[in-house]
Amino acid sequence: MKLYICLLLFFWLPSPAFAEDEDEEPVDFMEIVRNVQGSVAAREDRGELQMLNLSLRKGTINGYTYLFGPPVDPIRVKMLGSDGGALELLAEGMYIKVKYFKTQGYRIAFDLEQIPVDPSLNH
Repeated sequence: MKLYICLLLFFWLPSPAFAEDEDEEPVDFMEIVRNVQGSVAAREDRGELQMLNLSLRKGTINGYTYLFGPPVDPIRVKMLGSDGGALELLAEGMYIKVKYFKTQGYRIAFDLEQIPVDPSLNH
């Protein structure tokens, strides 16, 4: 019984060795918006969602990191075959069309749409 409890605790408790972005601070989106100089152009890209961090509200698509904005101002998400969606429904490995703007070195996504798998989009 003791061995079972020890194994359960070992596998159930998070390990620092496996933690991702443990020391990373959340981005202050309001600070980014306040510091925008002039106008910014909307851009679009497509690719595989390689990393999704819901707690920091960011993800990596084809090697580029995108910020998904604060939870109080959710971005538009559309799932494949549906008119709606949510950030929490996205998963790594999905192919995504992302609309974003770039400012101060950040890519701020405002629209995500799941698209059919297309390995030719990986670059």
